[in-house]
Amino acid sequence: MPLHALQAVYAHMSDALMTDAILVTGFVLIGLGFYFLFEPERRPSLRAALGHVFPRDLFLHRTSRVDILHFFLAIGLWIPVVSALITAFLTMNVQSVLTGWFGARAPLVEAGWAIGIAQFAVIFVSRDFGTYVGHILLHKVPYLWSIHRTHHSAEVLTFFTSARAHPLEYLHAQSFIAVFGALGGGVFLYLTGTSLAAAPVAILIAVGIFFETFGLAQHSHLPISFGKLDYVILAPVLHQIHHSAEPRHRDKNLGGQLSVFDWLFGTIYVPQGREAYRWGLNDRELGENNPHVRLRDFYFEPAAHAWRLLTRRG
Repeated sequence: MPLHALQAVYAHMSDALMTDAILVTGFVLIGLGFYFLFEPERRPSLRAALGHVFPRDLFLHRTSRVDILHFFLAIGLWIPVVSALITAFLTMNVQSVLTGWFGARAPLVEAGWAIGIAQFAVIFVSRDFGTYVGHILLHKVPYLWSIHRTHHSAEVLTFFTSARAHPLEYLHAQSFIAVFGALGGGVFLYLTGTSLAAAPVAILIAVGIFFETFGLAQHSHLPISFGKLDYVILAPVLHQIHHSAEPRHRDKNLGGQLSVFDWLFGTIYVPQGREAYRWGLNDRELGENNPHVRLRDFYFEPAAHAWRLLTRRG
């Protein structure tokens, strides 16, 4: 990995930490709003509302301890390293490649706000489709599941769970997002004969922060729904089902920020009211049999799991 790529990531670490602080603040405001507006058993008390958003028993749960430790390691080490890898090795200029193969195309439209929004929409949807495809592979390819199961072994959900992913999964997921975003955006730029405007990049950053905040809510206990918008956006109540240990919920709600691909490909599951279920891997690996209650197991058990799969088939 080029050293300058990693140095560049760490140079912006203070900005990243500030962004994380904003995300957590946003999550708290969302949680308080949900409590005061929609919680049927709410009490008109800020203390009660904060207790609902931050239940003591969830944050003290033994799988939550792994989440908290890994959360800070992810911010300080794994995410910067993976970001540098992606920057160094997966930067793609698809438009230039297509231009070299087929020649330049005359612009179909004049540059302006409309083309900027269109560029943003295509890149955004392409990146989320990459998330969906990569996520399906994590569930369906046994050796990838060995890695991804660390994310699903959480038996409680708190906003710390949003970063509960093995370092190899960060590399896998960000690669799919980068490649699909580059392909979708590059093909669109080539077909329209336009250059990437500044507006789509700025909008992607702003929308990214917005959805990252909901990413924290997706990995919380708060059953937040957007009503009819659930047909488009993967609301927290839908993603929480994805973490269920119940067989009826297995491999459902695989989208990242959008739910449209789950609807299109039949992987959607909409809970009926406040449906009762458990979080975790499965009946065999809950409680005392949870394979990831220690941080060292969280990092190294996936290799042992993959080896068992390999030797059984070898």
